[in-house]
Amino acid sequence: MFFIIGNVIIFLFYIIPTKPMINKSSGWDQIKAIIASKHNIYNNPAIAPILLDENKTIYDSGQTEYGAFAEVESRLFHVFFIDNNARIRAQSVKFKEDILNQIKTCRYDLVVITSDQFDMVDRKFLSSLYSLKEHVIVTMPYAQQSWNLEVWYPKCNVKINEHKLLVD
Repeated sequence: MFFIIGNVIIFLFYIIPTKPMINKSSGWDQIKAIIASKHNIYNNPAIAPILLDENKTIYDSGQTEYGAFAEVESRLFHVFFIDNNARIRAQSVKFKEDILNQIKTCRYDLVVITSDQFDMVDRKFLSSLYSLKEHVIVTMPYAQQSWNLEVWYPKCNVKINEHKLLVD
């Protein structure tokens, strides 16, 4: 009996191929075209590999949100190693403050986030300085996922001149 049930399970989960998602590369082509001419982009993890290929800064790799939880609680650990918890907390706070300051001063050419994923940026705050202009759906057939990317453009005119920030 177990032999039959085992074979049925193997057949259902391993032999019958899962229905692949339709590979809509147009979403990827569209997002690549949007970010091609931009330099400083606050990103969603989905586009991190594209930014890496183009040698652009990656602000959210998909693991970024866990930086705040990198502290070590064990006292035994601190007996053998240096306590870096204060430094980790300070670096995490500084990283988030830097992102918010770049939004406040419209330093991002684009902000690409999703409506249904964790983002380090508050939408109400973002919408006061950036406009949501596009939605781009990108599919990841290998993970059977699709992401609805929101593309936000700055509302303010900002010109960066060497070391000065000029806001119109």
